[in-house]
Amino acid sequence: MIRTIFNLITALSLFLCALADIRSYRIPNRLIWIAAAFCLLGQWVSSAGGNLPCYVWESGGAGKAMKDVLAVLGRMVLAVGVSLPFHMSGMIGGGDSKIMALSVGWLGFGAGVQAIGIGLVLGAILALGKMLRHGSMARRFLYLSAYIRRTIREKKIHAYYDADRDGRDCVIPLGACICAGIFLKRMGL
Repeated sequence: MIRTIFNLITALSLFLCALADIRSYRIPNRLIWIAAAFCLLGQWVSSAGGNLPCYVWESGGAGKAMKDVLAVLGRMVLAVGVSLPFHMSGMIGGGDSKIMALSVGWLGFGAGVQAIGIGLVLGAILALGKMLRHGSMARRFLYLSAYIRRTIREKKIHAYYDADRDGRDCVIPLGACICAGIFLKRMGL
């Protein structure tokens, strides 16, 4: 029962993250922190066999609960580490990286990576639709190839996206797409 409540709060927080990303292309950190906290609390309760976290100490399961929570944190840190180069080059936002971390933290490594993959495919479809609607596909692919050539030639990663230069026509709510992938995996799809 308590684990279900924590899962619902995590899901609601992720849903609000997705709405914020769709509305403003920004994901508030407080929503991500709420989702992460309830994800960790849910893992703690799950390790306690569904009891309140305070009973873990009385039942002697604190070691297992702490190990399970640290495993969730480890997966989250790994996901941030893997996505950090993409964030630093301006290809994804910081919120997108944090949503990826929540994906592998909440769902586990395998299902979390699958959810991220689903989200990336949804994001690619959305980006393709946007490029077709704005007639910018050729320009975006020319820019991508020039970016790749420049990166190889200079052996230095530059910012791929610059809001002043590129505007908002090429931006998609990737965090919302990854949240959709998380929800699809949670539903067993």
